[in-house]
Amino acid sequence: PGSIGTKFDQRTAIAVAAEAGFEAVTPNGSELAQMDAASLEQISGLLVQNKIKWGVAGLPMDFRKDAASFSQGLAELPKVAAALRQVGATRM
Repeated sequence: PGSIGTKFDQRTAIAVAAEAGFEAVTPNGSELAQMDAASLEQISGLLVQNKIKWGVAGLPMDFRKDAASFSQGLAELPKVAAALRQVGATRM
């Protein structure tokens, strides 16, 4: 959602995409990584219910800033990747 200038949470992004006739939505890996298993299952259900697929996921590392920012994102990568995998978002 951020890539087109919106600031929706993942559930809202899925609902808005479905309402607007989009076929896919960008997964927010950082947001998904903060969710528990039940919430991730709900997200997966919303995708199926709304006939929405995942678009391409971004990585949590920001290589455009300093080394500390990159390292922090790199440390978050395993948790983000696990959440993305759990909801079926497999393209990066």
